[in-house]
Amino acid sequence: RGNVINFSVVVNDTGNNFAFLIYSVQVNKTNTTLTLTITPSQSETYGTSTTATGSNCPSQLSCTLNLNTSGNVANPHIATLGVQNYLYNYSTSGNENYTGNSTFNFLNISLILSVQFGTKFLIVLYDFSNSQ
Repeated sequence: RGNVINFSVVVNDTGNNFAFLIYSVQVNKTNTTLTLTITPSQSETYGTSTTATGSNCPSQLSCTLNLNTSGNVANPHIATLGVQNYLYNYSTSGNENYTGNSTFNFLNISLILSVQFGTKFLIVLYDFSNSQ
């Protein structure tokens, strides 16, 4: 909900007649809609460089990109991360003109191991996408 501003208008004509009106105006905050993208995708294998990018932050606001394992990170955040499930959060607290908002995305980094036994291969996938 916005602020209410009251102001009055006084009118005085040449015959010394005057009138006044009181106006009340409510100024509402603009909704902030933030976007968070992870490329090349939200599920990658170990050794792949990923980029998390927060966007749509109005110039009057300060928006922060956060990685659950590192705290606040640069925006965009370009990294080759270890095998794990990561949570990125892009947020702003808003100000007197904009609402606060937050959006998040998960990034899963899995590991594929291939072991050869003679002419046969054993392939193991370590995937943390369903871990807590």
